[in-house]
Amino acid sequence: AKKFIHDHVIGCVEAMELLKDNKSRLQEILQKEEKEFCYKTEGSTEKNGEFLCSLFIEGEEYASGKGHSKKEAEQMAAGVAISRLSN
Repeated sequence: AKKFIHDHVIGCVEAMELLKDNKSRLQEILQKEEKEFCYKTEGSTEKNGEFLCSLFIEGEEYASGKGHSKKEAEQMAAGVAISRLSN
């Protein structure tokens, strides 16, 4: 029974954690560390319509990301920040 629970239930919970979006994962990490953060996202004036997002942690620019939407750019910036925090 323990093996079944571990393989099926805990495995599903772990998989769900991996599926969380980067912004949510980063928010959880930074809230545990009691650090303030914010995103500053700007739309491109070029025809390609890319957005550029800068992520600030404790007032310092920590990561940036580009995307075809504001959400995509913020997700990219959060992913870069998570990678940097993991190292």
